[in-house]
Amino acid sequence: MIRVELDRQSLPGLQQELGAFTEQVMREFQTAARALTPVRSGAARAAWQSQGRGLKTTIINARPYIRQLDQGSSRQAPRGIVQPAINQIARRY
Repeated sequence: MIRVELDRQSLPGLQQELGAFTEQVMREFQTAARALTPVRSGAARAAWQSQGRGLKTTIINARPYIRQLDQGSSRQAPRGIVQPAINQIARRY
């Protein structure tokens, strides 16, 4: 058996590079989700926000009706928002 363990000391730049990559992917997700969000007043589309940095980046939308939109309640986005946005990003990588 061979066992390989990696820690911060063994690959000093890895965590920083992973953090930068995570931020890039999350920015692309935010752009895709924004573009896929149906527009009536524009509030739901404008509500996509990024929080945190690096590996702890989170994208949120706090509109109270965003879950219904993501479940396909709008004719403008019958397939929802999040999964189609993830699929777009996954095709790039």
